[in-house]
Amino acid sequence: MIDSVAESVLAHTRVESRLPAVEMYDAVPQLDKIDQKKHTQMKSQLRDGMKDIAVVMNNNNKSAQSAVNAKKKKRDFRREMKWVEMKKYYEKHHKWQSSQKLKERVRKGIPQSLRGYAWLRLMGADKKIIENRGLYQKLSLVPKPDGDVEPFRTIDRDVPRTFPDNTYLHGDDNKASAAERLREVLYAYVHYDKQVQYCQGMNLVAAFLMISCPFQNEEVFWMLERLCHHPDYYLQALYGPNLELAFEFEYVLKKLVKSFLPRLYKAIKKADAHLGPMLPFGSINVFAPKWVISLWSILPSNCAVRIWDIFFNEGHKILYRVALYVLMHTQKDIIAVSNEKAMESGDYLEMLSMMKQSDYIAKLDIWKDEDAMVHAMFKLTHGLRNGAIATHKKRFWKAKKKEQLELEIKENRSKKGQKTKPKK
Repeated sequence: MIDSVAESVLAHTRVESRLPAVEMYDAVPQLDKIDQKKHTQMKSQLRDGMKDIAVVMNNNNKSAQSAVNAKKKKRDFRREMKWVEMKKYYEKHHKWQSSQKLKERVRKGIPQSLRGYAWLRLMGADKKIIENRGLYQKLSLVPKPDGDVEPFRTIDRDVPRTFPDNTYLHGDDNKASAAERLREVLYAYVHYDKQVQYCQGMNLVAAFLMISCPFQNEEVFWMLERLCHHPDYYLQALYGPNLELAFEFEYVLKKLVKSFLPRLYKAIKKADAHLGPMLPFGSINVFAPKWVISLWSILPSNCAVRIWDIFFNEGHKILYRVALYVLMHTQKDIIAVSNEKAMESGDYLEMLSMMKQSDYIAKLDIWKDEDAMVHAMFKLTHGLRNGAIATHKKRFWKAKKKEQLELEIKENRSKKGQKTKPKK
């Protein structure tokens, strides 16, 4: 900053030297030697003075930033000490002290030093480990079937593509390859859960658990099991063969967009009507399933762990909050290409395609400060109620049952028509 300020002063001086003397100094057309000496001295003093100002400004900025950092460290230390007390209470009573206090402190962020401890217990994975001693070790020793068999083939394909730039997972210096550990966990889960087995997205979730906290393979395995079968998460419906939760999420999100982002909803509705055959399932279907399947692990880790803190304590609601937050900050770009010309040229479809790209979402400038992100997200979705989400879910399943019933009736009529069709 010193150099830039001094440079601006020198640049200004050079400009002055190129101007006619009469324009620069109307009152004194010509300077005698004494005045010239004074003038040179004044310019030197001005330059030195500007340097001093720059130094002061730079020091002030550093002091201000140091003060902010010191304040943040003190705040983080206070929060960590509160979590230490909560841990002591949990270990003594095997439960959290207060659900409301827990919610408030989780939303402020679980300290990294205690995040793994808290996640295991918020999900109930710690109890599953105790109840099933030795089971993971047995599952991990079950050999992979011979041949190119699913879902092992898909796992082998997905593991190298899971967070490919992450040095922890794929670094050459990692003796016990984390990628191989990930493969072991996913193989073991296939052997354990015959209903879910494996679905793309589970690799991201399991890998993010390994990256975020120093979990052992067994802990990651049982956390994955809790995510699939605990009623607060029930990702069995997300990772199962029908991906029911992904479609439910998409349906509910569309209804919430109508309530929280009406201008965006209007633009999307118009585009869906115009592009009908090209978007048979609607605009939101293009990107929403990938968002929910990843559980937002595609975001920068500083924000992703904060979202997971809340998810493990409060369930699915946070997934909708994040989706609305992303759409609020991208709606301007979506609306800009929702006109007929942009739709005909393919700009609208290209924008939707970008919305499902992990790199595009992760590089939005809304993830720089995780505290600011959480605050802004809850402010935007302040009116979001569990009751509203539950109502939309009921309507989704009612519509799905009706659709299924109509399909069955149509198929039965078709079969009857074939039976009664006269032979030639």
